[in-house]
Amino acid sequence: SNLSVFDKLVAPYLKERGRKVAYFMVDALRYELGHDLFRRLSQEMPVEISASCAPLPSITPVGMAALVPGAQYHLSLRLVGTELRPLIKGTPVSSVKERMSFFEAYGDRFAHRSLAEFYADPSLPAGIELLVLRSTDIDSTLESATELNLAQLPRTLKQIRQALAKLKEQGFAAAIIAADHGFLLNFGADAGDVCAKPSGNWPFNAHDRMLLGNGEGGAANLVLPASSLGIKSDTIARVATPRSLAPYSSGRL
Repeated sequence: SNLSVFDKLVAPYLKERGRKVAYFMVDALRYELGHDLFRRLSQEMPVEISASCAPLPSITPVGMAALVPGAQYHLSLRLVGTELRPLIKGTPVSSVKERMSFFEAYGDRFAHRSLAEFYADPSLPAGIELLVLRSTDIDSTLESATELNLAQLPRTLKQIRQALAKLKEQGFAAAIIAADHGFLLNFGADAGDVCAKPSGNWPFNAHDRMLLGNGEGGAANLVLPASSLGIKSDTIARVATPRSLAPYSSGRL
């Protein structure tokens, strides 16, 4: 589970001072892209790859919250009206600022940059032993114009490889590259393909593919208790998703 990535893979490097570790949080770096990156990096340095599951709903605010310290035992979701809020120990963790605050327990050993910022200026303050590098390029460009922005995929992989080279020069012993969620490019969908929503009260709709709230299923929808999908929440009873690859709104690919 992505919920355990920090505790299992990153935190052990920080038990003793003097060991530098970089933690990449890459939006929408799905497994197949990670495998392509693994294949390229294996020609340059020792590298391992593991499959990991994002929590549901697999959207950026939830997926990124799952990657921060404390998520393994304390991540929950709350519906406030039509807004979905991820929380850790009851504290909001939706924005970059909120997420990065959970790393501040490491004090002056911690710093964070966007991948683009680090590429432009890789210099770091003295004593940094945990560097978080963030990238949202894949997700943001594919959502704005999917057909036109597929070129962003190899660009982001190249930036990660270049960042790793810069980190090695600065004495970093290890890097963990994690994704918040994957994606599906469904070019086979026709403009008229649409799934009717199930009956009930569904205040939150994640990318027209997953409804959160309460209601009943049917022939077109799979409806399950939220807890059976690993969702901890006192405001979300059930989750609905189409049994087909059609979205809940017409004209969406």
